[in-house]
Amino acid sequence: MPLTRDRLYHLLATGHIALPALVQALVVAEQMNFHRAAEILGISQSMISSRLMVLEETLGVALFERRRFQSLRLTLHGRAFLDLIAPALLQIGRALGTTDLGRDTRREVLCIGLQSPIVTGALADLLRAFHTSFPEIAFRPQETSPQDVLGDLRARRVDVLFAPDFLFTEAPLHDFLETCPLWTEEMVIALPLDDPLAAQNRVRWADLTGRKFLARTDGISTGLMELADRYLRDVDVPHAIETLRVGRDTLMVLVSLV
Repeated sequence: MPLTRDRLYHLLATGHIALPALVQALVVAEQMNFHRAAEILGISQSMISSRLMVLEETLGVALFERRRFQSLRLTLHGRAFLDLIAPALLQIGRALGTTDLGRDTRREVLCIGLQSPIVTGALADLLRAFHTSFPEIAFRPQETSPQDVLGDLRARRVDVLFAPDFLFTEAPLHDFLETCPLWTEEMVIALPLDDPLAAQNRVRWADLTGRKFLARTDGISTGLMELADRYLRDVDVPHAIETLRVGRDTLMVLVSLV
């Protein structure tokens, strides 16, 4: 059975995956050595080894390659899994190690959730106007993934969120929210400079027939791509979508090479 997000939550909520096992897996991955990990954690090497075997059996994947007389190595599944849990464990450590949870106690702070960079456009203008009108209030922007929008709002990690309306289509799940449409924006695509469509001021969906679309796994990209996919299907445009785990800069380079 594949380790989906929902299945991981189920395993954690039912106690099939315990926090000590995650911590031990992370320390082993950092040290790439069971003996050193045992010294750091102050427990026996055999305890770590047996607990990680149970964790791997629960997940249904091997996290480490164990080869006799060779150094320990992470599997691809192991690297992906630990990349996901490491930030969560870091946040737990920060929460336990501070009393103000990182808040700026010297002035009022407004935590703003974003779905895209604020380089230009209506949101950038709005934040500049806010800063000019209320200089005594500091705003702390943070990019929030679509999957974490509700969690961040419920936990008050953000006070206000600027996001596309397609994230809030299931009304019963969002009754606790106050939402307000502020503006509309055109969807923009990136093209190589030598692409004939790059010279056009506007591109129709029908112009994109037979194209391959690249999107990021993180941030708003997947949501926008799902929306674009519906529009493309409506006009019966053949297309392909590839989702990549890369940053924005890398994605732009890859687009230029297509």
